[in-house]
Amino acid sequence: MLEEKTQDLMVNMHALLPLIVTNALNLLGAIIILLIGLWLSGKAHLLVVSALSRTPHFDAMLKGFFGSLARYLALTVTLLAVLSQFGIQTTSLIAILGAAGLAVGLALQGTLSNLAAGIMLLIFRPFRTGHKVQVGGSVGTVTELSLFWTELVTDDKVQIIVPNGGVWGQPLRNFSILSGDSTSGRSALPDRGRDRARPDNRKSGRHRRSPSTSAR
Repeated sequence: MLEEKTQDLMVNMHALLPLIVTNALNLLGAIIILLIGLWLSGKAHLLVVSALSRTPHFDAMLKGFFGSLARYLALTVTLLAVLSQFGIQTTSLIAILGAAGLAVGLALQGTLSNLAAGIMLLIFRPFRTGHKVQVGGSVGTVTELSLFWTELVTDDKVQIIVPNGGVWGQPLRNFSILSGDSTSGRSALPDRGRDRARPDNRKSGRHRRSPSTSAR
């Protein structure tokens, strides 16, 4: 009986050995893929941020946003590769994630529209912090521009939070751009008058000195 049990155990061990080796190799491959994916996600974040830093007047918040987007995209690809290493069908998982993303997008439609509008405002910069603007019926000085809302402060020190979807989708009046040009233009006029007046004074001084020199 003991010999039969020993033989059965050896047979089972020979049958399980390929399965153990295969799973161990799959686990090792998944760990390697995970480590490489984590390293690549960090490199992708740094690469996107450094590439956007070369663009002049590009907002720092957008640099971090696009860098994080590239990082999470690399992590998603890494997760799918790790799951496929264990024999899990990633096509059905991608379909489930797509359906879940569509449901979340429909539920957060207003929030995502504000996010898209905030990205456009940060890229094109129709106004900056410190500008006095009018958006719809709200007039105030811009104190903060984020990805989701714009913060205004009125002359009466009242804080107004305007969603970026309303800022991007409505006519915008900026009272600070042309007013700065007009003041600079006015300040330049007296300098030109002074420059024109100086040669006349020199000429008049020469004409006044010329009789005295002739009398001598």
